Amino acid sequence: MKHIVIIVILFTFCSNAQAESVIDFIIANNPELQELKAINRNILKNLKVEARSGVSYGQLTREGTSTIDRAQSRYDIGISASMPLISPAETAARRIDEAQKERSMRIEVSTLIQQYKAEKKAIEEEYGILQSLYNELQWIGKRVQAGVDFQKDYNARLNDYLVKRKDHEVRKEQAGYLLEKILAYAPAGKRNQLKEMLNGQDIPKN
Repeated sequence: MKHIVIIVILFTFCSNAQAESVIDFIIANNPELQELKAINRNILKNLKVEARSGVSYGQLTREGTSTIDRAQSRYDIGISASMPLISPAETAARRIDEAQKERSMRIEVSTLIQQYKAEKKAIEEEYGILQSLYNELQWIGKRVQAGVDFQKDYNARLNDYLVKRKDHEVRKEQAGYLLEKILAYAPAGKRNQLKEMLNGQDIPKN
């Protein structure tokens, strides 16, 4: 019993760790979020203006052969400084907005992954049940042909099998829909890597 509990805990830990890896991968590659972060970095780094002030002093006198020409000349001493065009409050607001978007995306993706994993597990379980029902149908069909069972019993089993198979196909479509929603968070060039991660295959390094 103790060994079973340990195995369940390890499996849960691995599943959670895998889900976190998928979420981190999406956050690091999501075009919308990365564009927002790039815009904020650019604005916070480069949004400033050069201010310049100057003073003048001095006078230049030039002498000619017949006349004396006086020309006034200004000598400027420039003082320049960089002043940001964005206030500390605006900076904080941008950082908060960025953090909120990332947090919301993490929650959305985590929910979708949980739903997708649940659907995949149910699909695997249903597939085994459907295989058993199908084999049983084949066996009952032969018994009907041999006159051992009645046709109505076979029809009832067949109807039950068809209902379950239809539900199974619907579940597969739902899982596919959830998968597409998750993959949509990543750019097209990264979706195959993301799909491999979701399906428990080797996790890419980039």
